Amino acid sequence: PLLGRAQSNRKFQLLGNPGARWFRTPLQIWGALTGDKKLGKTASNRIIQNAAAVWDEQPGSELDLIYAGERKSAGWVCNDGFVSVAYNDPQNQIANPQGCGGGALAIGGFCMSRSPFGNSPYHEIVSGSIVVADGWGSCWFWNEKNISEIMTHELGHTFGFGHSWDGNMGQTSDRFITDATMYWTAHFDGRGAALADYDQGALAWLYADGGTPTGPSPAPSPTPAPPAPTPTPEPQPDSDGDGWEDDIDNCPMDANRRQRDRDRDGVGDVCDSCPNQSNPDQATTCGAVEGTARISQRKNGVATLSVRLKFAPRIDAADAGRIRITVEGNGRVYDLDVPAGMMHASQDGTRARYRGQQADIFVRKWNASKSLVGLRVTSRALVDLAGSDLVIKIEIGDVRTEVRMSCRTRQPEGRIITRCDS
Repeated sequence: PLLGRAQSNRKFQLLGNPGARWFRTPLQIWGALTGDKKLGKTASNRIIQNAAAVWDEQPGSELDLIYAGERKSAGWVCNDGFVSVAYNDPQNQIANPQGCGGGALAIGGFCMSRSPFGNSPYHEIVSGSIVVADGWGSCWFWNEKNISEIMTHELGHTFGFGHSWDGNMGQTSDRFITDATMYWTAHFDGRGAALADYDQGALAWLYADGGTPTGPSPAPSPTPAPPAPTPTPEPQPDSDGDGWEDDIDNCPMDANRRQRDRDRDGVGDVCDSCPNQSNPDQATTCGAVEGTARISQRKNGVATLSVRLKFAPRIDAADAGRIRITVEGNGRVYDLDVPAGMMHASQDGTRARYRGQQADIFVRKWNASKSLVGLRVTSRALVDLAGSDLVIKIEIGDVRTEVRMSCRTRQPEGRIITRCDS
């Protein structure tokens, strides 16, 4: 690809004139608490992570991105210093599609400062938002690969980039422009989360060497539907004969007419190596988990959750990386994220700990084959989990596991205490 100074004379398209960019990095990219209706939360946030990864740390670019976890999004809004993503158009900000033949797939854009930043010719982007449209789920092209292309395109808008070419600009046969992921229509050619030469060059130009921007200035800018999708596509193969075409079947070689996927990792139960544990790459070895949990709810509306879990395999606590613990109960979800680098580890790698104002987490060696995780956290949000059975999921680096717990509740001396065992 053509990068850096070699591209300083090419007219890349920005949103606005003279344009805008992020100056304060690393930049947080937030996933969504509610995933796409068809794909589910796990696959939907995997799409966001993969799209962010291809924009991050590209040669010639100083743009530095961090996937910060999931949060509730109010749709297209001006946030404060980060990029948020919403699926299913929660605020009805995008017109409903006209069958599968026309309409906006998503919108992405940013809010910026009123004047150029410092000595730069560009304004400072201070927030970014992406909203994925609702109503496309039954269309032939609505799958993880194609939504990944859409997400990569919309992230480009939140970083300051316009379309490499727009329909109102006439015709062009320049493959450098038309192959760009930032082209005005989606390609749906199987590229998924990927940047073309144009996109890489534009990134190196805006986030390293500067230049003179040109182009239109819509904000936010929609990604139109594919140029000529047909509501009645050609029949696709169905290898297992279960009524689901291979490209959308979560187990294409094993019949599963109901498409059951308990852990919502995109792999159906009948072919999932860990049907109760999210492992979309099927690389996780399911290990037995045992432990206890307790939720103590007080009259002031605050609850404390205490958890101790033993699980395999044993991890190197000194190299644990990001830790994420998810607790599900009563149809509610509580997420706790500790970014990589926040855990303080012992030199021998047998234990690591994070202590915050509301949370205390530790990981340590239990024996030669198991690790022990302990958690104590206090929050009003935990009140909603009390009184029900729990599902606790743990992600530590590349290790993912989960446990389902049976719980019982009692009310001693004005408190409500839920105790759970695996």
